[in-house]
Amino acid sequence: MTFWPLLLEIALIGGYVLAGLGLIDMLRHRRSPGSTMAWLIVFIGLPYLGTGAYLFFGRRKSSTLRTQRIRPAPCTNHNTHDTSPIGFARVLTHYGANSPTTQNHVSLCRDGQQGLATLLALIDGAKHRLWLETFIFADDPTGQTVRDHLAARAAAGVDVRVLIDGLGSFKTSTLFFTPLIEAGGHLATFKPVLTLPFHLKTNLRNHRKLVVADGVHSFAGGMNITHADLFSATTANTWQDVSLHIKGPAAADLEATFIRDWQYATGDTLSTTPCETHTPAASPDVSNQVVQLLTTGPDTANDPLYAASLTAIHRATDRIWLTTPYFVPNEALADALTFAAHRGVDVRILIPRRSNHPLTDFAGAALLRDIHKAGARVLRYRPGMMHAKTMLIDHTFAAVGSANFDYRSLFLNYELMQFCYDPLTLDSLADWFTQLSQQCDDDLPNPSLIRQLAEGVVRAIAPMF
Repeated sequence: MTFWPLLLEIALIGGYVLAGLGLIDMLRHRRSPGSTMAWLIVFIGLPYLGTGAYLFFGRRKSSTLRTQRIRPAPCTNHNTHDTSPIGFARVLTHYGANSPTTQNHVSLCRDGQQGLATLLALIDGAKHRLWLETFIFADDPTGQTVRDHLAARAAAGVDVRVLIDGLGSFKTSTLFFTPLIEAGGHLATFKPVLTLPFHLKTNLRNHRKLVVADGVHSFAGGMNITHADLFSATTANTWQDVSLHIKGPAAADLEATFIRDWQYATGDTLSTTPCETHTPAASPDVSNQVVQLLTTGPDTANDPLYAASLTAIHRATDRIWLTTPYFVPNEALADALTFAAHRGVDVRILIPRRSNHPLTDFAGAALLRDIHKAGARVLRYRPGMMHAKTMLIDHTFAAVGSANFDYRSLFLNYELMQFCYDPLTLDSLADWFTQLSQQCDDDLPNPSLIRQLAEGVVRAIAPMF
């Protein structure tokens, strides 16, 4: 046997050994059948490329992260909802959500203009500490405005900390935050993309968005710190998004989330405990609104957001109203929505007419057509990008947060969702949804053969990433 054929045979054997090891690791973690088959095909067809891709993009759970990210002791000094063992709140608690809290005042920030005003007021009113966590903090006019307000509070002696995601804020230079740092603020990056030693799990991103002031005022939802999300006027380039402004005990749970994420990113344990909320004893502007926090990500043993969504859809009897920028669920969720429409539930899915990621539009198009044929309404937002992530189930609960209705948010990213159970919040979100529906098309055009083939290819590889 000559040298080159021998070398080729050794390379092939080595490639399939690596692919076998990757396959063993993949089978150790629970994945959907579609995802498993997609990776299996890649391992067999392109063993070296497939193994490398799996190391960077395929691993979705980490026991190491679970041991490193120490969860603080449960907070006991805020009011726990008396009926938490009953209904969907109990279901979420079993999936690992925080216990629901009462005596919260919740208001819906319906667009970027209202969101920016609320955010700046929250920042300017901070007296002790102001902690902000976001996926994207952009170097644009709105980002500069928020940064300058943060720097002003840091200069006034407030403990200001900003945690950004390394990939989401990759385009924003550290120099952009110089005014904040010089004023005494702190900046940290969650999993920097370019770092030594290089981390293989760079695909697992922190997609959460939250701001907490003094442990009692909070702002969380889907809005990044960008000109598109928090623009001061409505234009064709404005992204339609929504967030919640919460005053009350639920802010302590959000603060605990920030503390854990800051500790993982920096290794530092913040001196302020999450139970220290500075909540006034009996403030007349505090409503009795119930809020429950669900965090999910690679450091959770299972997939609580996916399980909660599937449970909620199967339990629904009246309505399922969803908004999401990217609709790429797995088959179980898509089938659950189809079955709900068949049994007479009012299923409405509000998405952008064209999102900023065309591949996701291809991946979810066939599923949307199937659900539409079952009797659901698919509403495509005309004016621009729909970026809100919300869910309304019957008259039971509303969910607002950072998680899209796609594989990444359901199975990969660090996400944060807030579940509200009071009629005031449900009615407010339903009214917002209804108003947006008037700016939507409710027809789904018939695709060409070429588009159907493209949709099939994208849909087949979607579970891999």
